Amino acid sequence: MPDATNDPTSGWKLLQSVPASRLLLVFMVMMPGMECHVLAEDPTVEQAYKYLQEGGRINADQVQEMEARLEADARNLPDRLRLVGYFQSKAGLGNMISDGPGAKALVGLIERHPTFELAADVTSRVLPPAFDEAARQWLAVAAANPKDAAIVGNAGVFLTNVVPHFQTKHVGEGKV
Repeated sequence: MPDATNDPTSGWKLLQSVPASRLLLVFMVMMPGMECHVLAEDPTVEQAYKYLQEGGRINADQVQEMEARLEADARNLPDRLRLVGYFQSKAGLGNMISDGPGAKALVGLIERHPTFELAADVTSRVLPPAFDEAARQWLAVAAANPKDAAIVGNAGVFLTNVVPHFQTKHVGEGKV
């Protein structure tokens, strides 16, 4: 039997590139023909947390500037993370976003950066009605990219990270 660890066509090389926190989930959903697209330009975990923290210290004028930059370049992940950090800092309830522009910022993160390593974790800090929007978007992105392990894995992490009550109430009853 050939050594799978040295076979570049095996899933072993792909699994080695997946962060340990996602390994179990990716292992469970990997199927023949599945791909994994993680963007090289995404910030590191440390940089992402820095952007989220910076967002908690910005003012309303800076929020408007960031929103304008995102209108011009919707793939601007550092500004999107800062914006999410801003809305989380204003949300109360354990920094969990429930609606309004904060929900829009979270859905934008899912729409534009579904392969980003922290996308599922960041978007999991949500309460209804924003939960419904985020869950629908994760399910739609995963359905549109069923062979992309990073997206399917992030969608699964989001749906398993949320409070069990919301899993049952919203996902279990088919409301998303």
